[in-house]
Amino acid sequence: MGKQSKFRKAAVTISAFLLLMAGMAVSAERVDHGERQETLLYMVTDEGEAVIIGGYVEEGTVIIPSRIGGFPVAGIGEGAFRDRTDIRKVVVEHGVRYIAAQAFAGGTEIEEVELGEGLQYIGEGAFMGDVGIRELLLPESLAYVGANAFGNCSGLASFTFPQGAYVDDYAFEGSAWQEERDSGKFRIRGSRLMDARGNTGPVLEIPYGVTETEDFHAYDINPPALLDKDAEYEEIILPDTLVRLGACCFNHTRIRRMCIPEGVREIPVGAFWESSLAEVTLPQGLEVIGEYAFGGTQLTEIQLPDTLRRIEGDAFSKTEHLEKIVIPSSVHDISGIVFYKSGLSELVIEEGTTVFNVDACPQNIERLQLPESLEFIVTSGNFYSRYLRRMYIPGGASYHGERKLLYYFVKYEVPITIYGQEGSWAQELAEEFGMEFVAVESGDDMP
Repeated sequence: MGKQSKFRKAAVTISAFLLLMAGMAVSAERVDHGERQETLLYMVTDEGEAVIIGGYVEEGTVIIPSRIGGFPVAGIGEGAFRDRTDIRKVVVEHGVRYIAAQAFAGGTEIEEVELGEGLQYIGEGAFMGDVGIRELLLPESLAYVGANAFGNCSGLASFTFPQGAYVDDYAFEGSAWQEERDSGKFRIRGSRLMDARGNTGPVLEIPYGVTETEDFHAYDINPPALLDKDAEYEEIILPDTLVRLGACCFNHTRIRRMCIPEGVREIPVGAFWESSLAEVTLPQGLEVIGEYAFGGTQLTEIQLPDTLRRIEGDAFSKTEHLEKIVIPSSVHDISGIVFYKSGLSELVIEEGTTVFNVDACPQNIERLQLPESLEFIVTSGNFYSRYLRRMYIPGGASYHGERKLLYYFVKYEVPITIYGQEGSWAQELAEEFGMEFVAVESGDDMP
């Protein structure tokens, strides 16, 4: 045993003594790893879980087991192995949930880190200054990476990143991965893309590991964005790690084509407002399309996934080239005038939809066939479509609104033929407003 090993063992003994003096129960166990052994210090929480707080390492490797002394290991305590230059490899077994702040900070000789599934939390500065780490595989279970968790890990140039984890803006500050991006034409903090200006087309690929993009002010007259508004891109390639788009992130930019990654659940307010986007692929799993999200784009068609739940006001306003859209049955909330000044001439609402705000009707449609599943027709009093001539209202639907449903059609003398079942509310509505009524069995009988 060398002088450094003797010193480390003495330091661990002193740490244990101090903890004992503080009234904390500390245990030590010699863990057998075949030809190699190590002694780990731990304490047991009130929940009956062990927390590793230090230990003596043989042959440069520390293995944090999933169980010790008959207890499941919850995590590695704060500063447990801080400034240890005798450690070259760290292995955290499956099931260990957290690595606390500064746990391995200052481990300048650490070259390899293996993190098992089940790990959820890496604390602030956990591996800070560990310059020997070159690459890293972060488990899919990881949910949080704190500030400077891998700060000043100057050798860390490559890692595999899980979807959905929150990563502090400064988690990788000073790493080779961070420096490479900052010296290029991207500005990234943690896993958030702050700025991609300076890049030119035709294809721009956003770096792997980015999980979200910066938010911009939604209601500025000319809000800033991630990209130069003078640059033209045939395609923007987003990484699979992306789970969140920021508000107005691609507004007023010249993008032709984009595929949104599977982890994204919302297209936020103004995301592509007044951009030149002409083709977009939306992911299964998408739930919300926000206000003005695709407003003013060059889209000619779009397929909405059957996971979509809500479409907010003006989401497709001023989409002059969009001729047809199918609203999946999963959509239960369509707010406001979604298709204001759009080019839509055909609106299909799938069976299964129970609530529909007719204010969302495009101005250019001639017929509106509401699904048999519809229960409530909603309007804020703005329902009017100048070309609408035929409307089917199912027998099970009722009306909820502040003003009369057909008020503006009467005011502007636009005649509508109402189709519906004999004796239904649709017939009463037609008679009340002086509109022609045609009795049919279902909406498919409406021409």
